[in-house]
Parts: sequence; C-alpha cells; structure tokens
Amino acid sequence: MLLFNKRLVIESGFSMIEVLFSIAIV
Repeated sequence: MLLFNKRLVIESGFSMIEVLFSIAIV
C-alpha cells in the first residue's frame, strides 16, 4: 500500500510539473 501511495504521489508530481511547463511555454 505504501509503494502504491508513493507511486501515486510521484505521478501527480510529474503531472504538476507538466502543467507548470505548459504554462511557462505559453
């Protein structure tokens, strides 16, 4: 369960970074 939680946090973190990059590009 902890591993799954950690992976979820990492994935959400990556998606947040992608959003920030898209905003920076625009």
